[in-house]
This record gives sequence, structure tokens and C-alpha cells, in this order.
Amino acid sequence: MNTTTPLRRPLAPTLPTVLLATVAWAAPAAAQAERADADCLACHADLHGQTFTLPSGERLPAWVDGAGFHGSVHGDDIGCTDCHPTVGDYPHRPPTAQTARDYQVQAAEACTTCHFKHATALQDSIHYERRLNGLPEAPTCIDCHGSHAVAPAATPRRATVDRCATCHEDQVKDWQASAHGQAVLAGDPDAPVCADCHGAHGVTDPNTPTAHAASFGVCAKCHADQTVMGRHGLDHRVVGSYLKDFHGASNRIYAALGDAPAEPVASCSDCHGAHTVQSFKDLSEAERADRAAAMCQDCHEGASAGFATAWGSHTPPSERHRPLVWLIDLFYKLMIPLMVLGLIAHILMDLWRTPGHKHPEGHS
Repeated sequence: MNTTTPLRRPLAPTLPTVLLATVAWAAPAAAQAERADADCLACHADLHGQTFTLPSGERLPAWVDGAGFHGSVHGDDIGCTDCHPTVGDYPHRPPTAQTARDYQVQAAEACTTCHFKHATALQDSIHYERRLNGLPEAPTCIDCHGSHAVAPAATPRRATVDRCATCHEDQVKDWQASAHGQAVLAGDPDAPVCADCHGAHGVTDPNTPTAHAASFGVCAKCHADQTVMGRHGLDHRVVGSYLKDFHGASNRIYAALGDAPAEPVASCSDCHGAHTVQSFKDLSEAERADRAAAMCQDCHEGASAGFATAWGSHTPPSERHRPLVWLIDLFYKLMIPLMVLGLIAHILMDLWRTPGHKHPEGHS
């Protein structure tokens, strides 16, 4: 009689076994990666002043500041091959980039591996659009953040402006002379830098009609904040007063619809400037009136000084400021509800007297 030896089912690995195997595999791998990074820095830290040549003839530095790299935001969290995965063993394969700019653009692609959210926002920005449309100088991650000695993005806040100034020099000069720029230079943490108004990664084109119509929202982030404005002795109601005026009400509707008017309607920057914002606090009433008249004439050709003074400014009417307007406003706030209530009462009484309702004797 033939007998068959039953097959023994292999034992399933237990959780402790798997963990031990993982640690046993990961520890040498981590140690090997650490040694590889140490070898990279040991070599490149000694290459001070040396360069490598690209096919275009341009030269790029081969030296890496080890102290700057370890002191960066990346520090010891990532290794050399995390950003340079195609370098390979020594001697290194020649780079595929033809020019220095191509090399920087290719190197910036490594940032998307970890910073996917920011990279996605960047692809929706005007910077990325310009690069796709044939402007290779449009900034990449490396242009703004650097490569090896990457510092915290907003420390100090002035550093954000310095990065933008490498391309937008004229705008930054205007900003430095403005009320915002002077406040930042004086150490005011509330005053805006470039990224506060334009964003950091998803920078849109501020010159499009749609962006212009919605631009009041940028100013409202600070100027409608009672706490922030209170710290500087400014009135937080200015945004609300603007949105009640013709200009603001129109732009608010267009912004809500994601649309734009055929002709631009005045927004904050049209009257106050975008980068050249100046304070009105120290001006006399006459100086304010003259400046307001000049602003109105930019759009309303031939507007007189009286045209500007007819505007109630950004201060809501009160018993002290434009009392007649305040009284008329109060009159309508009281009368309109009373008129509506009277109309409803009239309708109800009329329904009560409809045919078929029994009236007392002697009444029709």
C-alpha cells in the first residue's frame, strides 16, 4: 500500500519576526546611505573654487558647504542622493543638461518628490506659465530657496523681499519707500511683504481683469481685521465702507461671480497704489482732498475738487461725520420697516373685510 506523506504547511512569519527582519535590513541600509552622504560631502567640501563644465561651456561650482547643508532646514533629514538620484558612482556620469539654466531647472524637479503640495501650487502660478511660454529665467524652487543651505522661508521676513528683488527690483524699491515697506524695515510683524499679498507659490497675474476686480480681498485680510488695525490706530471699517460704495459693491459682485467688468472699476490699489502705498494719517484735510481729487481724475476726466468731496470717504457717517447723511440713513432704517409693517397690516385688514365675512349690523 502506497502512503503519501502529508505536506507540511510552511509557518507564517510572526510580527516580531517581520519587525526584526525589517530592522536588520533597514539598519545596514541607513548606515550605508549615511556613509555615502559622508563620502559625498568629504569630497565636495574639498573642491572649493573648482567647477565642472557643461556642454554650453558654462561652469558651475563643484564645491558644497557641508556646514551650510547640515545647518539648513533639510539638515540631516535628507541625503545627497535624495536630490541627486542620477549621479551614480564615482566618477559621476556627465549631466544631461546643456546649459546652466537647464541644470537648475532639472535640479528643482527633485523638490517635487517631498514638496508636492507646493509644487502643484507653483504649476498654477504665473512664474510657471512664463517658463512654459519660453522664459527660462522664470524662477524655480532653487532660485527662491537656494540649493544646499536652504533657510526657513520667512526667517527673517525681509528675506522674502530680497528674493523677489532679484527679478522685481523696481517694485521692491517702491515697496521699500511705502508705508508697508517702512513698517517691515522697522520690525513691524503685521506689515505685509511680497508673499503676503501675492502668495508664495501660486502667484497669479495681478494684471488680469478678474484679479483686479477681486484684489480688494488682498487688502481686506489686514485692513478688515479689527485686532490688527487696532494695534496701529487704524479704522478697520474702511473695507466695509468701500464695499458699500459703488466701486466696492460692483467689484464684490464680479469677484463672487469670478468675472470682470468690461472696464475696470476702482479698487484699493487704483487709489492707494499697489507698491507705493502711503499713509493718509499725517495729511491735513486740504491735502487729503487734493489727493482724493487727483485720484478721481485718473478715471473721471475733468472731475473737480467738489466731485471728490462729495464722496463720504472711508469713514461711515455718524452724528459727527456727515451728520445729514447719517440722519437720512437713520430715517430710512426706521421708516422702511414701519412702511412694510403698515403694508402687511393693510393687506390683512383688507382680507378680513373680503366678501363672505359677516359684518356687524349696520356696517357694510
